[in-house]
Amino acid sequence: MENDSLQNILLIGRKGSFTGVGKYCERIVDEFYKMKLPVDYISYDKLRLNEIISSNLRLLFDRHDIIHIMYDYDPYFLLYPLKKIITENTKLVVTVHDSVFYYPKIATWNTLERKYIWMSRQLIKSADHFIVNSSQTKEELIHFDKIPQDKITITPLGVDERFYYKLPLDKRKGDILILSRLGSISKGSLRTISIAKWNKLFKFKLTIVGAKGKYFKYLLKYLDHYTSFLHNPPDKKLAYLYNSAKVFIWPSLYEGFGIPILEAQKCGTPVIVFKNSRLPEEVTKECIKVRFNRNEVKQVVEELTTDENLWRYYSKKSIDYAKKFTWKKTAMKTVGVYKKFLVL
Repeated sequence: MENDSLQNILLIGRKGSFTGVGKYCERIVDEFYKMKLPVDYISYDKLRLNEIISSNLRLLFDRHDIIHIMYDYDPYFLLYPLKKIITENTKLVVTVHDSVFYYPKIATWNTLERKYIWMSRQLIKSADHFIVNSSQTKEELIHFDKIPQDKITITPLGVDERFYYKLPLDKRKGDILILSRLGSISKGSLRTISIAKWNKLFKFKLTIVGAKGKYFKYLLKYLDHYTSFLHNPPDKKLAYLYNSAKVFIWPSLYEGFGIPILEAQKCGTPVIVFKNSRLPEEVTKECIKVRFNRNEVKQVVEELTTDENLWRYYSKKSIDYAKKFTWKKTAMKTVGVYKKFLVL
């Protein structure tokens, strides 16, 4: 694609490659640099309120034709000055990663958190265009936020090249790998703890990977010879863990996308998700869907870990599907959104 017609673009995102949002921001910026696009990048964690309202930052904003806010759930004090600063000729693009805010039973934020997230959600409605990762989030934007569908573009996320198939079933030493952020109900913390408890009876070799959130203390009593925990490993280690497990369980109740599902699949690891979760069909198409039930989980894991033909069948389907998702494709679709606003 010719990019000579693209003008100055400012990307505002977050760092932190362990989260899906962090990976999205970092990988898109990397792809844009490879494409030699005229982009500048500011990370949220480098911004402070006094910097936002400073004249230097105002000048920085003024010389960009497109501002792309890559993460919608950030403090409203960032978005509000942006709304004031952006001139009529500057176009604002916002990436909305999910709408978990509208599901209060699983999005257990406190009152203050809900207030600033609500305010930020109201302010982004003034954007010229929205990028979402899945048809599920597009439907939620239309339903909850009343955004016209012609202002929304679906841009699926990618999977890093470091995630790929290395080991066949008989070389995989672990039975189950679970990735869970142990501070959030929506990310499956309580389900993860329940599976660890069940494993006292199952005695599968279970590895849990994630962040030590507020629910971690409840997991501790179930850690033993069979069940272990690893805190936020780097991607190189995570790729090894995907390839060491026979089965990957994704316990999340809600996702706007769910990159780890595709990372595991690209490593040839069959993925189990739960039927009553709200997960995008684009990502879970080749997953094994089961009820969150002790006996059902045990049965499916036993079948996959003991029947090599069955495991190979799901492993191949997983690899073939996951390799369709690349960060280059994500970047190209994002460029397509930018070009809608520019005179070619």
